Amino acid sequence: MKNKENVLNGVGVVFFFLLFVVSMSLLNEMPLLTITGILGLSGVSYFVYRFVSIQIKKSVVK
Repeated sequence: MKNKENVLNGVGVVFFFLLFVVSMSLLNEMPLLTITGILGLSGVSYFVYRFVSIQIKKSVVK
């Protein structure tokens, strides 16, 4: 179960990072993509936080 969560967290980080990169690279054409960039960066932060929290819980239990 934990391995599945790690994979989902990894996919989430990659997806939101790509969303951030695409929105920042196309920002000159569509200024509204600033909101999408913020969403992408927030998503990366959230999934990294989840991944680190799981790893800390695993190390404390052992």
